Amino acid sequence: SQASELDAMGAAATPPAPDDGASPMPPEPAAEPPARAGPLETAPAPDDPDVSLAMLNGNFATAVEVCLAQGRVADALILAASGGEELWAATRDQYLASNKSAFMSRLSAVVHQDFDRYVAESSLPAWKETLALIHTYASAEALQGLCNLLGERLEAEAGDASAAVLCYMCAANTVKAVELWHARYSEQSAGAAGGGGGVHPAA
Repeated sequence: SQASELDAMGAAATPPAPDDGASPMPPEPAAEPPARAGPLETAPAPDDPDVSLAMLNGNFATAVEVCLAQGRVADALILAASGGEELWAATRDQYLASNKSAFMSRLSAVVHQDFDRYVAESSLPAWKETLALIHTYASAEALQGLCNLLGERLEAEAGDASAAVLCYMCAANTVKAVELWHARYSEQSAGAAGGGGGVHPAA
């Protein structure tokens, strides 16, 4: 028929797709699901009759006390979590106070939200870590005062004007930041003038 002839002519007139020699891209393999973490492998807890008896009687406080005396901190914390909020808080605080490392001090500050004490007692050489910690965990209302406190310590105890200025800027204390920067610049200018080199603007 005439329609069939027109279809055939159209198919013949259609140029073939160019062959650039490139093979078709293989499909990307499906992403594998993340491996599930297996159970923790820990040493079996000793079958202590005192702990077992305390548990059977519902006396979690005694069970926690025995575990702590034996250095079984993980067992003590698990038992304390089942013995009520008061026992849990007391056991947690006892654990946090048992180690005076820098990490435990940071952890205790976060747990208790006691950043005033942390900033007041923190190591000044590690002031950057202290500043990062309070920016991450302290409330917006407390942040300004904490940054000011850290700046005051850096200025008075460490004599680190640059670090103190940064803390004052984080506290939005522009008056103190400009005051400290101006005093430092004046000292540098006086030193340069006394050496006969004149004052040159910083590059």
